Amino acid sequence: KNLINKNTIAVVGIAGNTEYGAIDDIEGLAEICKGKNLYLHVDAAFGGFVIPFLKRQNYNVRNFDFGIEGVDSITIDPHKMGMNIIPSGMLLFRKEPKFSVNVSYLQGKHERLLGTFPAGSAAGCYACLKFLGEDGYTEIVRECMENTKYLADGLRRNNIEILNPVLNILNFNIRKEIYNKLVETGWIISKTSAGYTRIVIMPHTKKAHIKKFLKDIKELTKNEEGLTVNLFKRITKKEGISNSEIQQKFYRYAGQGYIVRTERAHFIITDKGKRAVEEILKAQTKLMDYKK
Repeated sequence: KNLINKNTIAVVGIAGNTEYGAIDDIEGLAEICKGKNLYLHVDAAFGGFVIPFLKRQNYNVRNFDFGIEGVDSITIDPHKMGMNIIPSGMLLFRKEPKFSVNVSYLQGKHERLLGTFPAGSAAGCYACLKFLGEDGYTEIVRECMENTKYLADGLRRNNIEILNPVLNILNFNIRKEIYNKLVETGWIISKTSAGYTRIVIMPHTKKAHIKKFLKDIKELTKNEEGLTVNLFKRITKKEGISNSEIQQKFYRYAGQGYIVRTERAHFIITDKGKRAVEEILKAQTKLMDYKK
């Protein structure tokens, strides 16, 4: 409230922020905006397809939608928990859009999937909504939250500090050495700006993956040398290249069919990749051009 001044044209609240899944007090923001006649937008890019279906299961989460008087618009991303293809995003308005332009040289309007813009994302979103419905999304969110709790409980049993999750985003605190070894082993995890390890439990994440992750965590906390040296580590040692450089290259080559990621969260070289490596080694260049 103290940050609002004469230059403020709108206020943005977040329903499920990227790092922690936290939900702002949208009702409180709405009261402030109504009192100052300000536009209120809610960024529910992640939470938009989670929070409504948590409420159907009686989770105690904050409101964020048009049920709150004063919320003018909301963004949601169907390509996140909406199960749609990338990219797809929605901008929802309480009333007639306040930001629109009519181009004078165009006649008529395109109200369906016509025109010169791609409509695949819109069609895909409609298909997902129709196919899954409220019951389908409720089940998806139920399983994600169940798996999030399963991971949180497992980390607690290993005496690892966690931030209690609001949505299916879990943050926990581990030593830098353990974090690095998890990454070296192939786990795709990230860090927040505050230094917490962050994992998003998406619908494709199953209990089998979580069990393996918890097993790796347990082994690493017992012995910092931890797990068997894998492909990342071997190449790092051989070529003198940083692990972060290797990961960037690995993800690039994965898209080209040179490597695949297994269920055990390790990367293996495909036949196509092996042939490419052989050719490169014959030319006495660095393995898959990692140095560049």
